Amino acid sequence: KGKGTGGMGPDKGNRNQNKKGKGGSGGRDKNRHLSQKIGVSSLLVIYAIPPDFQNDRSSVEYANDIFGIGDNPDPVNVRSQAMACSRGQLRYEPATADSP
Repeated sequence: KGKGTGGMGPDKGNRNQNKKGKGGSGGRDKNRHLSQKIGVSSLLVIYAIPPDFQNDRSSVEYANDIFGIGDNPDPVNVRSQAMACSRGQLRYEPATADSP
């Protein structure tokens, strides 16, 4: 037993300290290969309402919050923030029956 380590030994305090690329904190992101998203992308939003929840918002209000569309468009919405974060390179459009 390691002295002063609570019986854990010198290397068992942080089991992830020497692992790389296999769930440990050292190098995990090196194995991620995320696709670059630019251009126009269709976005399908599914909102499930639990049976014990009272929802008083309409689909038009959700469309405004997410895409900034409706009678009184909200200038800060999911689409505008994706555009801002991507420096104008990614634009979400509402998915339709013809969306890929």
